[in-house]
Amino acid sequence: MLPSQQATIYPWLDNWTDDGYIDPEDITVSVSNAVLAKMLKNKALIDEENRELLDNLDELDEETVLNLIEEEILARYRAAVENSLTQILKAAAQSGRLDDVMLEDIMEAVKQTIKEENRQYDLDRDIPPIDRTAGIDPEVEEQRRQKREQAEREREERAREKEDKTALLKEKEEDIQQRLEEKKREQEEANRRAEEEKQNKAKEEYRRQLDEEQRNLLDEKAKQREDEKMRMDKGIPASHSPSSGTNQPEEPTAPSTPENPPTPSTPPVSPVATLTTVIPDPANIVYGQPFTLEALVTAANSQTVPDGGTVEFKIESEHDSFVIGSGAITNGEARLTVDEDMWAGSAMAGVGIGEYTVSATYAGVPQQFAGSTSAGAILTVVKANTEVQLAANTETAEPGGTVTFEANVAVKAPGGGKPEGTVRFYQLVDDLWQPIGEKSLEAGMQTVTFDRTIPLDEEWGPALYKAKFVSENGLHNDSESEEQEVIIGPVVYITKVPVADSPNSFEIRIDLANFTVSNAVYGAKFYFRHNLSTYEPNEIQDFSGEYNSGKFGIDHDDEHYFGSLEGYDPELERQVWGLKYEFSPSGNGVKFSEKEYMAKIVVHMSPGKSFDDAIIDLVYFQIQDAEGNPIVPVVRTGPGVNVKLDKNPFIV
Repeated sequence: MLPSQQATIYPWLDNWTDDGYIDPEDITVSVSNAVLAKMLKNKALIDEENRELLDNLDELDEETVLNLIEEEILARYRAAVENSLTQILKAAAQSGRLDDVMLEDIMEAVKQTIKEENRQYDLDRDIPPIDRTAGIDPEVEEQRRQKREQAEREREERAREKEDKTALLKEKEEDIQQRLEEKKREQEEANRRAEEEKQNKAKEEYRRQLDEEQRNLLDEKAKQREDEKMRMDKGIPASHSPSSGTNQPEEPTAPSTPENPPTPSTPPVSPVATLTTVIPDPANIVYGQPFTLEALVTAANSQTVPDGGTVEFKIESEHDSFVIGSGAITNGEARLTVDEDMWAGSAMAGVGIGEYTVSATYAGVPQQFAGSTSAGAILTVVKANTEVQLAANTETAEPGGTVTFEANVAVKAPGGGKPEGTVRFYQLVDDLWQPIGEKSLEAGMQTVTFDRTIPLDEEWGPALYKAKFVSENGLHNDSESEEQEVIIGPVVYITKVPVADSPNSFEIRIDLANFTVSNAVYGAKFYFRHNLSTYEPNEIQDFSGEYNSGKFGIDHDDEHYFGSLEGYDPELERQVWGLKYEFSPSGNGVKFSEKEYMAKIVVHMSPGKSFDDAIIDLVYFQIQDAEGNPIVPVVRTGPGVNVKLDKNPFIV
């Protein structure tokens, strides 16, 4: 290609390349501001290269679409070349791509390198537009025009196909989502019906345990509750209920005379028989789960509900029976709630895992209501679930060091009780969990600790541990913890940290751990790539570096260097800029034990950028020991930081 020309590649036309004269407006929108400014500032160099090429066109071996043999055509082409940069500058100014400050900076830079005023930039000077016919064969140009139209039609067709595919995919996703939601609703409804059916079966099973009279009384009691609820909803006091009767005036009593002797006293009335039923709620529980026993007491001869008296609640197993508590009758009902405290007391000491029969015994009220005992109802108790939380006292350790693990065993709600058993500790070795120790968890304990001494020949890298609780009291299920990671050997931490009171600033912080003894640091290099621009508009306005003077000493500034990097990134297919920190080899090694601060780079961004806009890539690092050999640590990064050691665009 010759100066003033541009090429457009059409991949969907077998990479056909359309050569033609440049389009200044197209260039201003397709080239970054930084590249555009550099190109326009280098006018003197570009003009010189173009002049040399134009003076030696006959020596060119390259094939070109332009025919520049005739002098008149060559003159028109030369004018297009000489005016192309000015046309681009004008287009950038008119579109607002370059502001006044940048335009002035570009024109001033050109004045410093070009002394002839007629060759300098002048936005007020009229210059002819680029002659797009100079040297162009009309027949060839017509063919290229048709090819361009074909390319545009195919591009539009591909765009429509893409939109159709996107719409179809979206429709499928919506259909799938709708079906998933419908399936979820169906499952929820099925679960609700199953639970309702389960409750109804439990109630029906309980009713089958009663005789006909007990069932009738239970139904009557339920109807009384419903009637009472309806009256309460309507605001009618209980004293107005039909069962209360009406106040009738008493008949006058005749005076006692010899002709009218007193009536003998009425003999005592026998207490009214009662019926007692008991309902456990819920009837299926895990060990230690709170539950309620409800007793209903009804009179056998009427709808009168007894008040007063108490009910004793009993639990029976196949081999034992014991009273666990009592409750006072109010409006025909008595309740006993077995809470956490009752489970821990002596009353529930005999209740473990299994199926129990619960019953209620009403003591009665002298001369009013006779006592009665309910039929038994089934209460099922199963093991409560547990969970293990495992924590280590350190994230990192060196071979020969000791890590203390703490395992906390708890009962998962709604269960309760104190788990007893053994806590076993494991380490993942060659994809198999190997036991490394165990501790007893006795009654009243919830936490056990275990010290793990790291073998001297332990391989560097992440080590995984877990703990498992094995229940031994028969009341709780076994459980195991999530995996706990401890990094063995030296570790490098790279994190992106916000700067207090400065929303447009952040730190790239370098911390080290376990660089001690033979792993002391004698030299280091860290290279970082970022996604921010260092040119106009300035996304990075400034940066500075700081090393841990408390660790290295205050008089070692010449050993620490913070600077910028520039290179071409083949992955991104563009020029990239980066930041670096280097620590020169020192006579005395520097040791870092538990995650200590080494250095940081403080970056200040433009007001339009915030902490979350910055993405940092660690693309190269090297840490040296006393002999200059590299130390290979584990690298851990925080949010917004990536490790891409195989993507280093900078020369090392």
